[in-house]
Amino acid sequence: MNDILKNGKELAVSVLRENRLWLAALAVAAGLLVALGWFVLRPAYLDTNSRFYTSKLGYPSLLRKAGKPLPVGAASAQVREFRHAVMGEGTCASEPILVPAIPMARVIRVTVNAGEVVEEGQVLAELDTTRARIKRESAKLAVSTAQAELERVRAGSAYVLAQERPEVETINLAAEEERAALAREKVERFRSAERRGVVSRAKLLEIETEFTEAERSLAQTRLAKRMAEAGVAQSLLIAENAVRDAQEALEHREAELEDYVVRAPAAGVIERVLIHEGEYNQDSGKPAFIIASGLWFEACFDQSDFALVREGQEAEVRLAAYAGEVFAGTVRRIVPVVSFNQGGPEISRPLRPRGTGSPEWAATFKVRVEFDALPS
Repeated sequence: MNDILKNGKELAVSVLRENRLWLAALAVAAGLLVALGWFVLRPAYLDTNSRFYTSKLGYPSLLRKAGKPLPVGAASAQVREFRHAVMGEGTCASEPILVPAIPMARVIRVTVNAGEVVEEGQVLAELDTTRARIKRESAKLAVSTAQAELERVRAGSAYVLAQERPEVETINLAAEEERAALAREKVERFRSAERRGVVSRAKLLEIETEFTEAERSLAQTRLAKRMAEAGVAQSLLIAENAVRDAQEALEHREAELEDYVVRAPAAGVIERVLIHEGEYNQDSGKPAFIIASGLWFEACFDQSDFALVREGQEAEVRLAAYAGEVFAGTVRRIVPVVSFNQGGPEISRPLRPRGTGSPEWAATFKVRVEFDALPS
């Protein structure tokens, strides 16, 4: 019996020596399984949020079958903020500003190229001012002529205002009154002589005609004097208005000269240059430059998110040109019009069904998101 036990012990030791590597690997595997069950499967098995927890093989079910009480915990209610994120797709956009070349003149210099960044007021182009300067000098001469004409009106020597000279008409009236008085005295003498038979009736009629003509001339002179006195103020006003009109015409020519230098009305990027040096601008007001002013992200959101988007909300913008970067922005404008597009060209056919059982259109509204810091 002792020999049998001794032989069995030796055999076991020999087997262990020959398979010690396998036994060690088996022990390690068993340890890993125990660790996996304790640190991974056990927390998942006890996790109240897992679907396995509420199944027939879950932890509460086993406790009930074993007649043991369920573990109960208590927690205080807390007020927390829920954040609901909505996503929209779109592209970067800017405001296109058309910069016109107003004068009809030859382009002598273009100072910018497409793609350059310009500041407000920066010179973009210059046009030939030769004809404009000639017109300005003519306007200056017109002002001088109008001022000289005003002085002639004040002096009463303007040939176009011959009827508005009260001093001349006063002299004429005095002369006509004297002439009429002499004619009246003469006709009275001839009437007396005709009654005495000294002169003939025909001679009296001739004198009567002279008297009538003198009275008519006197009445006309009185009327001319009244007209001259009433019209002199208006003549001065007309002459003063002529001076002001000439001065405004000169200011207009001065302002026109400023248009011969084309300046940027706003800061931005030159998108297109439509004029070149040596060309003649034949169309007044034709666009000479297109400036892309400002930069924002114009996103298209689904119409179901309309009530969730408000001006002033924070936003995050991710651009394909800046992979991995996130740009902070703020919602500045919401266009409350739903259109059928996907952030790009308008679509002409419905999208594939998305669970409603029938084709659906991409009904979206646009939102302008301004960057807190522009991408560089």
